[in-house]
Amino acid sequence: MAANDADDYVKSGKVLESSAGDKFEVGRKIGGGQFGQVYDAKHQKKKWRNCRRSSSEDVFEKMGVSLEHLIKDRTLCISNCIKIANTLLEIFEQFQKLGLSYKDLHSGNLLFCHELFHLKLTDFGLSEMSKRNAHKDPKAWKYIYDASSVAFLLVCCRTDQKVINKPECSLADYTNEMKALKESLLESGMMFLLDFVKELISQLKGGEVSYPQLRRALSASQFTPPNKFFILTPTVPVMLA
Repeated sequence: MAANDADDYVKSGKVLESSAGDKFEVGRKIGGGQFGQVYDAKHQKKKWRNCRRSSSEDVFEKMGVSLEHLIKDRTLCISNCIKIANTLLEIFEQFQKLGLSYKDLHSGNLLFCHELFHLKLTDFGLSEMSKRNAHKDPKAWKYIYDASSVAFLLVCCRTDQKVINKPECSLADYTNEMKALKESLLESGMMFLLDFVKELISQLKGGEVSYPQLRRALSASQFTPPNKFFILTPTVPVMLA
């Protein structure tokens, strides 16, 4: 159950203390998302009002850290990038079989277990199910958008650009963005993605997606054993080992 649909995590009138020692009196619930709820709150001493988020601790305790947290002040090694991308392509291939378009891939929606062995995709708030007889739908190419978003995610993993503004949902826009990414691979030290990006451009032009071909193009640069941990190299900071 999403946090927004759950019972209130905090009752109105309760006093919460921040890590800095500030105390806030909780007011009404404003809303919520998948993992947290947002409340109006008043600072007890300064009397100004702000919004406070209350999270479901059980969710984060079970799921562990997000990819967004892991890449906040660092870049991931190529082996980890390939493994993450390959895992996502496998997930999206299953989604396609189910008729599901995810539409919201970013580092904050990817959570690791504490041992960094399993990666889980979360937050399906923007996802859409295809209509019946979707295999006859001429717009079935929309699945290529999820595949393309994997390439944009790896830019965040390997460069200082941590937020990607996705292009508008049209084949032409995605194709242009992918061509621009291809031209920047050498400068950004991401030539390992060349075959993968070329395959994405080819599939965007054709209007269909083939995940097996995308995975082959991705693995052409470097093989990553499927039973290895996500964090593979000794050069990664200790907290990621």
